[in-house]
Amino acid sequence: MFRVNRVRMTAMRKKEKEIQDRAEIEAVIQRADICRLGLSVDNRPYIVPLNFGFEGNCLYFHTAREGKKIDMIRQNNAVCFEMEADGHLVRSENPCDWSMKYRSVVGYGTASLLTDAEKKRRALDVIMEHYSGRPGEYPDNLVDRLAIIKVEIDSMTGKRSGT
Repeated sequence: MFRVNRVRMTAMRKKEKEIQDRAEIEAVIQRADICRLGLSVDNRPYIVPLNFGFEGNCLYFHTAREGKKIDMIRQNNAVCFEMEADGHLVRSENPCDWSMKYRSVVGYGTASLLTDAEKKRRALDVIMEHYSGRPGEYPDNLVDRLAIIKVEIDSMTGKRSGT
């Protein structure tokens, strides 16, 4: 394992598929539409697809203030995440030779719940900028009734597959 820009990158078995360049990994994150957040409590995994934002070494997700994700994070804040971009099917005459072309990122981190209204607004801006390229305006009642999950990334690996 090694560090690139403060985030540990984990080694991959198939080196030819590994993305080691931090800028290329961030490009995958920026092109991804959905991030799957993996949680676990009492040895029971749970994965959920979410809209997200990425800034520095953190991911941000908005959600309701109550529910399964929030309960699980309060019990175990160690999480994993996955996202992919540029995916499409690569066809062949022989069905056994079909494959997928994609770039993906898998990582691990520590989740926390933001409670400060200004930090929530900043996280919402990060999320909105990911999808629209610009921040938004958020009424107080909206900010008060939502939760923001912040994941500080501990490690991540990039992968490319296909031609």
